[in-house]
Formats: sequence, structure tokens, C-alpha cells
Amino acid sequence: MSPLAVSIIVFSLLNSALASPTQCQWDTLDFFRGRFCSPAVDDNTVNAEPVWTHRPFCLNAPSNTEAGKLCVYSVEKFNENTGLSLITTPRKAAYLVSTGAVHHGPATWRWRHFINYGGRPASDNHIDLAYKIDQAPGKGIGVVATRPIKTSDIFMVSFPAMIVDNSLIPSLVEEGSSPAEGPRLFQRALDQLTDQERLTSLAQSWGAKNLHVVDDVIRTNAFGLEIDGRGHKGLFPETARINHGCDPNASIRLDEQTLAMVAKATRDIKPGEEIQISYIPLGLPQALRARALRNWGFECTCSLCTAPPADREASDARRARLAEIRRTFGAMTAGEVQVTYNEFRALSEEIVRIADRERLTTMMVEIHQELTRMWYQAGDYDEAVRYARRAVESAKAYSDTGTEFFRGLRRNLAILEGMATET
Repeated sequence: MSPLAVSIIVFSLLNSALASPTQCQWDTLDFFRGRFCSPAVDDNTVNAEPVWTHRPFCLNAPSNTEAGKLCVYSVEKFNENTGLSLITTPRKAAYLVSTGAVHHGPATWRWRHFINYGGRPASDNHIDLAYKIDQAPGKGIGVVATRPIKTSDIFMVSFPAMIVDNSLIPSLVEEGSSPAEGPRLFQRALDQLTDQERLTSLAQSWGAKNLHVVDDVIRTNAFGLEIDGRGHKGLFPETARINHGCDPNASIRLDEQTLAMVAKATRDIKPGEEIQISYIPLGLPQALRARALRNWGFECTCSLCTAPPADREASDARRARLAEIRRTFGAMTAGEVQVTYNEFRALSEEIVRIADRERLTTMMVEIHQELTRMWYQAGDYDEAVRYARRAVESAKAYSDTGTEFFRGLRRNLAILEGMATET
């Protein structure tokens, strides 16, 4: 090991031991990633991080958490002056600053405009979106396509209005109650939000008398996300207008570098067709879907859930079989079950056939990855390559080709192709 490497390791160890929560720790990997440390700041900090346009407002976190202190942080000019308010810990706020996610600036927001408005310049006031916010039969407000949207097309990019630490959104089993700290933090976050109507105009499903309006809107419309490993709820107003469907025609993903929620078509969408995403994991039978959707405060009336009983039962049977095959794969990996080569091939083809029949588009990537790994472990590199290629093709339907996830799929495929060539 070189003297330089030793010096870096020693310096890193000393820095980790001596740094306080308001000091930066040197991270060599972050330096090479272009990520720079921002010290944690709270209401006691003399010189707060300049990206925040208000002094942090902090209260002790709920007693049943280890957060210590939760603070409101706001950026007035975020997303072309619509604003952003965060309720999170000082460390997680500092993490977002260090990644550049809260101050990527006009270039990122212009990109959002370019995507949403079909490449037209921001100065063009007569722009045709790929969608419109309109009445959806039996669902209130929804998102409807205004022109053909092809599979894998990005048609919407939304930035958050508010992000809230999960400790302020307790389980709904607790009768809609919020921690005592919640209302004051919610109100401060709302007061500091530049465009408050972007949040308050969204649906409120719970209507509990003791729920703050922000609490109700978050419960009804927000999506789960993680900030440096800690759970939060993110409110993306445009994305929140997209209704749930158990047989969706679109998917969403979070770009952690910009905090953009990107919506992509997972199959061709016709003009006039409602755009839907799944709020819950794909592949669940109807009873489990209904139970999961209670957390969102509604009963699903999508085409799959309102199909004739015979069709619903057939779909549930296929999904139950898919889950059974995946359990078998798990038992095979653990060495608890052994199958013949032909049996494994038959199971592989069956699970793909079921997923395709049920149109579980985003789950297909996961299934193809699992089959790639298992065929590789079985020593059949040709089969591993076949499923690795399918994983890459499936991922194109919802993942940008520039993401690390997609690049990882391509790297795995290249390695396997090399191994198959050598055998």
C-alpha cells in the first residue's frame, strides 16, 4: 500500500472519530463522485447553509423515534419558484445539499419543461401537453392522454412541493392522529412554501378533525422515498394527479440526483385513455390489493378489480401460481428443493408467460434478473444470457438508459456474453 493510501485511510478514521454532527467528514469516494459535504444545520446554527431561504425551524422529534430533532427547511426558488419545504433531520437535509438535489438550478427545471411540453421552449405559451388533468369516470380528477404516447416514452416530470419524515405520518390504525409536533411543523412548512395552492389543491381523503391539512394531503397523495436510508413521504403534485390502476399503463421512478419523479409509459397509450400507475407492488391478488389500498383511503374501481368474477378469479389464480413459482425459486437457491433441468426450464418459461399475461411490466425486469442469476448458477451461460438480454429490454420500458441500474444490467449482460463465448 502506498504512503498516500495509508495517509487517506488514517485521515478518514481520525475525521470520523473527531467530527461533530455540524462538521463535515472527508469521504474520498464522495469527492470522486462530485459530491461535496455540507454540514448539518439547525435552529442553533449561526451561519446556516445559503441554499435554505429561511432559518431552520426545529422541534424535538416524536419520542418513539431516534431522529432527535426535526426541522423545516425551505427553498423559495426551487422548481422555477414554486418552492420546496422539507421536514427532516439536520443530517438528512445536509445530505440533500451535498448531492445537489435541492439546488440543481434552472437547467434541471428547464429539462422538466422540455419533457412535459414536447420539446417546446419555455417562452411558448401555446403548448400541447401529452396529457391533461381532467375528470376520470368514477374517480374524480385524473390524467388523460391527449396524444399517442409510445411505450417507454417519458411524458411527465414532476418536482416535489414537500418532503416529510415518516415519523410525522404514523400508521392510520392510530385513528388519524399525528404526533404533537406535527401541526406546528406542517404549518411552518406550508407558510414557507412559495406556491401553496400547488399543495392545498390536492385531494384530502381522510377528513379527520385533528388532521392538519398538510397531514391529510400527504396521506392521500404522497409517495414513499428514502433520503440517505431514512424513510420519508414526498409530495409530487403533478404525479399525484395520476390515479391508481392494478393493470397500469405507466410507471414512475425517482431521480435521486434531481428529486424529479419521472413518469414513463409501460405500453402504448391512446389519446383519450386514462393514464394509471400502481400505488402498490405488482402481482398481488385482489384481496391483498384491496387491503394494501386502504392505506390510500379508497377502494379500487380499475378495470381489473371490476372485471367479471370469472376473469378476476382467473387472474388471481395466475398471480397465486406466479408467487408459488417464486417461492420454489427461493427454495432452490437455498438448497431446500431440487428440480431437473427440464423442470427448471419449464418453470422459467411459465413464470415469464404468466407475468406477460398479467402485464406485470416492471416486475418482468425483476423476474428476468432472478432467472439470469439462477441459470448462471446452474452453469448454463447461454440461458443466462437469454434472460439477461430480456432484463435489459424490459428495463427500457421504465428505466432511463443513463441510470446506474441500467448500466449495471448492461455490464452483467456483457460479462455473461463473454463467458458464453468462451464455453
